Amino acid sequence: MAPIMVAAWLLSVALRQLATMNQDLDQQVSKRTEDLNRIMVLREKEITAVVHDINNRMMVARATIDELSTTALISGAVPDALNESERRVNAAMDAVSYLIEDMRTAVLLDNDALKLHCGRVDLADLLRAVVDQFSAVALLDGCDLSVDIADQVPAIWADVMRLDRVLANLLDNALKYTRRMPRNQRSVRISLCQQGDSVVLVIADSGPGLDDQALALLGRPFTRFASARGTDGMGVGIYITRGIVELHHGSLNYASDGPGFGTTVTLTLPLPAPAQSTTEGTIPACAHRLRLRRHPLVDVGTSVSYDTGMIDGEPQVGAARRAMRDEQKQARREAILATAWHMFEAGNYRDVTMAAVATQVGLAKGTLYLYFDTKEELFLALTEAQLRSWFAAIYTQLAALGPVPTAEVAAILARSLVERPGLTRLLALLHGVLEHNVTLVSTLAFKRMLLAGLTTVGAQIERCLPAFAPATGSQALLRIHASLIGLRHLTDPAPVAQEALSAADLAALQIDFATELQLTIEALLIGMQKMNTT
Repeated sequence: MAPIMVAAWLLSVALRQLATMNQDLDQQVSKRTEDLNRIMVLREKEITAVVHDINNRMMVARATIDELSTTALISGAVPDALNESERRVNAAMDAVSYLIEDMRTAVLLDNDALKLHCGRVDLADLLRAVVDQFSAVALLDGCDLSVDIADQVPAIWADVMRLDRVLANLLDNALKYTRRMPRNQRSVRISLCQQGDSVVLVIADSGPGLDDQALALLGRPFTRFASARGTDGMGVGIYITRGIVELHHGSLNYASDGPGFGTTVTLTLPLPAPAQSTTEGTIPACAHRLRLRRHPLVDVGTSVSYDTGMIDGEPQVGAARRAMRDEQKQARREAILATAWHMFEAGNYRDVTMAAVATQVGLAKGTLYLYFDTKEELFLALTEAQLRSWFAAIYTQLAALGPVPTAEVAAILARSLVERPGLTRLLALLHGVLEHNVTLVSTLAFKRMLLAGLTTVGAQIERCLPAFAPATGSQALLRIHASLIGLRHLTDPAPVAQEALSAADLAALQIDFATELQLTIEALLIGMQKMNTT
């Protein structure tokens, strides 16, 4: 009996010791896990802070470049040479921005912190938009880029911004590695179709291909192969792409018959569940403000008009300069104008840069230049929009009147302009700034709009003031414009001049814009009527 009791006691001691060891081990594992989580969270915060700081400094740098470019043009610099230098600097900045954003996305994936904002997405439409962005690159590389999209590919449930990134990464990689082959051997074939309850995208390139070892390592962060020598990147693109695809419950598979036989990537994404498929509305390809990606060989700020072939039976002419649909392009143009106008109203012309507008709208600066070649052209378009609005408003007010005293017409004209300080500031910039560095086409369109508006509103002035000779109403408006420019400059002096004018002995030089404008307009209208009667 004694041996059994001893054995039982020894067993109980061993079990207690084992339990204690297990408890200690659990505590150590828990502590290590907490430490690791803390390190990962700290790393995410640090990288996020770094990304934020770099982006802020990049915005300052872009703004400085815009300012220097404007100053150089005013000083007589050669526009073509200046644009080329600016393009190269901005391309380098964009490359840094994408690099930093890749690092941040990789950290979010590591921490399971990358969030998706999903909706119904037309993958076929999104694919066309992405291919459209790379068509110019393919053409310059001499790469035969073809796309085969099946009819009626169903919409999927996805985060359109993240999915755009996936498609762009895949196509960029295919073109990048195909570029290493002889020009007559460069091709990228893309197909999209439905297979069962999934949508399948296949991208096959004629690049250098991969061996089994490379295929096994593909997708690990910061992994680059011998075939990648001479290309840019950190090796995180595929890692990010795979992570985003897996968050969508999809799969990403690479295949290659070995070095020299190209690579084929297959992206499979599930169709939405019945509950999701009944949700109304599909996110269009441009809903997230697609950003055109820069390529060192392509100046997206210059006009490109060449045929890049057929996509889904549609000829792709001038692809690098064209939004997928006219209505999408118009909506984006209106968003650019609205943003620039808001920034101008809140500040001044000098503070509004193309880079800042692009950032506010959510576009790459290069994309902004597809809509407006220069800052001056953007502001000329703003001036046209504001003038159209003013012409319509003043026409309506004058058309409701019969013959009235000159003072009443002057008051209506002055009040309508005082209520539009942004327009009067633009008009003060028109001849000295905005009509420089713009195309003849833009200038002709603006001048013809201006003439039509002056003629229409001028006719109403002649009707309200019968003493005006025919066709002189438009001349009165031109003279009002000239007077307005002078008054605007006098009442909006430089800060140092404004401070000086606050001195008591200089009170006579202080001018109230609204008061002086009405008096000036009234005097001008009276004078023109007297000239006509003498």
